[in-house]
Amino acid sequence: MKESTKTNIWIFIGVFISFLIANEIYTQVNKPASGKSSRLECHKKGATFEKVVNQELIRKLKYSLHYNYFKVVVWADKAKYMESVMFDYVDVNVIKNNMINKIKQYSDKRSLTEDKVVIDVMIYENDKKDPGKKTKKSKLYAGYIEVTIKVNKSIVYKIQTDFMDLEGKDIPQRITCIVKSIMTLKE
Repeated sequence: MKESTKTNIWIFIGVFISFLIANEIYTQVNKPASGKSSRLECHKKGATFEKVVNQELIRKLKYSLHYNYFKVVVWADKAKYMESVMFDYVDVNVIKNNMINKIKQYSDKRSLTEDKVVIDVMIYENDKKDPGKKTKKSKLYAGYIEVTIKVNKSIVYKIQTDFMDLEGKDIPQRITCIVKSIMTLKE
């Protein structure tokens, strides 16, 4: 074989290997995130999804929470296709107070910030008769808590976690996990 043919083969092999490596890197970097979180141990106790929407505002969020400058809004999304039962046991005001008290465990007593933090908490009752729910797995949980946090009207962070008890007995543990998730965000 001629020397130039051997050189061309080695160049072809090098380019081919480089292409494979570059393709694998591109695939890993651009792989869609599932959103399912296991960052904290409590995330593993139920399906938990979290997303930082605006990393630049995390510091302001944590600062505002630390200095007790926030508002919590809680509302219920009751079942529409089946008779709503959960909210006979679950009181949104109790959930609101639980959320506030958990955050205050991380706070000082004074407010030194003008950034307005709103914590929007939606308690969703899993509607097991919803015709859109096709799998058995989608009917296993009692509901979920979805929290959207805004700083000065800009969404900063979202988290959603399932709870299993129809009477909401596991909601306090899920709220503790949500608050811990918020307070352990990296700035």
